[in-house]
Amino acid sequence: MSKAPCRSREGPSGFWLAGCRDWFRARASHDIPHLSLAEALSVVTLGLIRCYDASLLDFAGLSRISVDLERLLLYTYPLVAVLPEGQQ
Repeated sequence: MSKAPCRSREGPSGFWLAGCRDWFRARASHDIPHLSLAEALSVVTLGLIRCYDASLLDFAGLSRISVDLERLLLYTYPLVAVLPEGQQ
């Protein structure tokens, strides 16, 4: 099997950029309502708080379990969450 060529959209930053592009396209076609400044600031604030919480919980988890087990749980959980959806 040949490997797919590397594209600039691959990786986490590529997914974020593709999501932003799709959001702006949907917003331009009036499928998404415009956010007020207060709503946009609250969304950004909540995102920053959740990012801080995720880092804090990650380090708290590392004090209780080994790094290997923590990474195993972190990277296999999305797979476990997605697999049952395909069986419906």
